[in-house]
Amino acid sequence: MTYKRILLKLSGDLFSDETNSFDYDKFETLASEILSFQKKHDLEIAVVVGAGNIWRYRDNTHSGLPRITSDKMGMTATVFNAVLFSQKINEVGGNSQVFSAFPIADIASPYSAEAAKLALQKGKVVLLAGGTGYPFCTTDLAAVLRALELECDVVFKATKVDGVYDKDPKKFDDAKRFSEITYTKALELKLKVMDLTAFGMAMENALKMMVFDFTDPKNLDKVYKDPSLGTLVY
Repeated sequence: MTYKRILLKLSGDLFSDETNSFDYDKFETLASEILSFQKKHDLEIAVVVGAGNIWRYRDNTHSGLPRITSDKMGMTATVFNAVLFSQKINEVGGNSQVFSAFPIADIASPYSAEAAKLALQKGKVVLLAGGTGYPFCTTDLAAVLRALELECDVVFKATKVDGVYDKDPKKFDDAKRFSEITYTKALELKLKVMDLTAFGMAMENALKMMVFDFTDPKNLDKVYKDPSLGTLVY
């Protein structure tokens, strides 16, 4: 597997622990591993950051907030994670820049594909916050959209399971994991790789996607070297 520019999609849940929205040790560990990975393989890395550790619409429907307001709160929350993550990347010797499609003055640059590409070419880890900038859109969709805009070779979708299964491996002992699968086959089997809008956009544009277990940050390097440890969707 040889790529030049990748997009890593991280859930905000990866930044929290059982009791705290922010686990600063996790931020530092993730920052160190991603920086090491970047240098080892001479890669350009963009990261779409979620905000599941802080706010997401589906977890807060009981709040009574309109969907548009709730989604905007979620987009704002992704900026929190991106700024904290950027700080940790810089602290461990990296160079990063935060771009947000939902700008917050002074702490994140307004997103533009041209500016983000330039930052990637300079060796910066580019952190992409604010989702797509619009409500009713998931960070899955943001990941696919940004990967296409930035001309990334592949999306690495970090999850809590080691790939795509034919059924829920937590419920079924006989669940089968795919080392690779086509978009068409995944649709036929009704597999939930990501939301359908994002999935359709990736399929239409022939964007490769690697689904892998990122509960151990070292798995990023492992699955890059041995793709069979995750699932390649193509």
